[in-house]
Amino acid sequence: MYLFKYSLSLLLMLALSATIAVFAQEPKVFPEDPTAFVTELSTFFKSAQDRESRQALQVFSEEWVTGKYDAPIQQEIIKTCNLMLAQRMRPTPGFREYLISLNSFPDNTTGKSYMAWHRGVAPISGQ
Repeated sequence: MYLFKYSLSLLLMLALSATIAVFAQEPKVFPEDPTAFVTELSTFFKSAQDRESRQALQVFSEEWVTGKYDAPIQQEIIKTCNLMLAQRMRPTPGFREYLISLNSFPDNTTGKSYMAWHRGVAPISGQ
């Protein structure tokens, strides 16, 4: 009986620590620094196991680093991601679909077009 109680206590402690570790990985807010943002977003996406999410993040990260998005657009993306995070959206499907949408814009898209699109997304993201 003592062994059973000990095993049950140990199992509960392990489950609790695993739960704490999962919640510790969720950021409360993404940093406004563009380099730190993409790093935090990648960490946030680690819980997404599907191929489509990994691919969306990879394409987005490459475009982010190579300068597809200028500074005002980057700040708008960060702002939108923070609003989505505040609504407790998960990497899949919320963030994945947002990144897929951003990835679908042609390379020659103007900042004005991105901002207009974000105004249309605002009711969905909570802006």
